[in-house]
Amino acid sequence: MPPPIVIASWVFGALGVYFLCRALLVIFYWLKTSSWLAVPGRVLVCEKKFSSDYQSVEPRHNDDFSTHRDGEFALKVTSSIHIVYEYPLGEGVGNGKVIDYFGAAEVPTWYLLRRYQAGKEVQVYQDPTHPSRTVLSRFSPARFLVSALAGVVFGYLGFMLSAIS
Repeated sequence: MPPPIVIASWVFGALGVYFLCRALLVIFYWLKTSSWLAVPGRVLVCEKKFSSDYQSVEPRHNDDFSTHRDGEFALKVTSSIHIVYEYPLGEGVGNGKVIDYFGAAEVPTWYLLRRYQAGKEVQVYQDPTHPSRTVLSRFSPARFLVSALAGVVFGYLGFMLSAIS
């Protein structure tokens, strides 16, 4: 078995590659959608939806407020953002639900609720080859910068650990 420092260098190196690939993926999708048309749109619905599900668990003390213990089951409550917007589509109006290619998992809920309030005029990006394919956001500089920075930091740590081992 390799020494722990070698394993740590592999782990940090792998994390570096993972985050750099995520940064490249952001650039790839930005380039893919760079020819999409910017059309005016309007947010129809923007709300936080809750869902719940019972899951089998071992009884134990839990300080997490997202679950409630009830015998051998836990009620797991999750939330998601539901956005519907309209945009011109040919002679009529189309409806879209896609925020971006990456979903909204990494964006704070409060930010999306404030940015896409119902009734607000927004810019919708529309694929000219498939006009019903739309997104509200093509590029996230924050997502790119965080992924690229994490990739460089983890990659550097992995390289340095492998150099000293």
